[in-house]
Amino acid sequence: MGEECPKLEDCPIFEKYSSDASRKIWVKSYCRDIYEKCERYQKMQRGEDVPITMLPSGEHAEHLKK
Repeated sequence: MGEECPKLEDCPIFEKYSSDASRKIWVKSYCRDIYEKCERYQKMQRGEDVPITMLPSGEHAEHLKK
């Protein structure tokens, strides 16, 4: 297996997307090997606040505010 995102285990997005299916999709698409393309990771690396509504793709899911 390749390199994983150093934030994988404590990324707050997974508190909101707790379903196994959703988590597997995000992890496969963004958290392994190519995690540098994750918009959340990029913002964290720049020291910027990451809104809980921001998905790894950079899109916002307003329903996550709840």
